[in-house]
Amino acid sequence: MLTIPSDIATLLNAGRCSLRWMLRVDLDAGPEGLWTGTYRVTLDGVSYAPTAGNMLIEPIEASSQLDADQLKVTLTGLQSEVTSVLQGVAWHQRPATVYLAFLNDAEAVVHAMPSFSGFIDVLSVQDAADASATIEAVLESNNRELSRSYGRVRSDADQRAVSTGDGFFKYVTAANTDVEINWGRKGAQYPVRPK
Repeated sequence: MLTIPSDIATLLNAGRCSLRWMLRVDLDAGPEGLWTGTYRVTLDGVSYAPTAGNMLIEPIEASSQLDADQLKVTLTGLQSEVTSVLQGVAWHQRPATVYLAFLNDAEAVVHAMPSFSGFIDVLSVQDAADASATIEAVLESNNRELSRSYGRVRSDADQRAVSTGDGFFKYVTAANTDVEINWGRKGAQYPVRPK
């Protein structure tokens, strides 16, 4: 369920609120930000550079599954020299968050709501003949982490590697053997554990 603060809901209902997109990327040198506004803004200690409408964000689709959804962010109309900033920057698999920013009548950001969170998967630069460039970033959502295995198994040896005195899985091998259990008229028969 989407929760919006009451003062923002009042602005929205009165038609006195405008919306902008913000993109935050956490790099080694610190967080960097871009937004679709026309002036530089600082939010939560991160300075967001204006793109004045040159940042396009695909529609963010809701998902009821644990799909690893992707989101494409495109920066257009850049001078070719700007793309040289990306050289030597470790951008691959860096955390990125897209916010929906709410602005009041004075064009000040009064609330920012996270709309998409993930990692930069692909970053491509296209130079055009008219000396303008386009940067396209594909973000992959955090949902990809939910189904990732991490190498642990349910065994006594694995558990004791973590905690030598923990014998929780001591009888897992015995419990996992094929044992015939007779149900019904003969009544419940308890299996004999192998020694």
